[in-house]
Amino acid sequence: MKIRAGFYLIKEGFVNIRRNRMMSIASIGSVAAALMILGMVFLLIINMNHMVEDVKQQFDSIQLYLRDDVENEQILAIKSRLEGVEGIRELEFESKETALEKMREKWGDQAFLLEGLESNPLPNSIIIYVKDIAYSD
Repeated sequence: MKIRAGFYLIKEGFVNIRRNRMMSIASIGSVAAALMILGMVFLLIINMNHMVEDVKQQFDSIQLYLRDDVENEQILAIKSRLEGVEGIRELEFESKETALEKMREKWGDQAFLLEGLESNPLPNSIIIYVKDIAYSD
């Protein structure tokens, strides 16, 4: 009995849409416009949140570039001095070879452009990860 009533309601709905075409088109158009505006606002909010997270991830680390003539003992001394600074979460040494490999991975299909290098132009570095973005200034 309930299935029969459901079919009756659907049939009557289409009959009434056909009888009142202009009002039906206007109501469908207004609902569609409202849903489209809601969808655009939702996409805008999601994109803004994604951009804020990207910026936050970019600025939660500081890369300290080292000259090529800096020796391992000096690097260890620099790291030990930095470990005592407030706001530093982690220190990571990145060799020039590792930096070049990361660049190759980041460039993806364009990594073949790096094959023409005669020597590695990237410096050794210490990556400083801060606890909060406020410490990065």
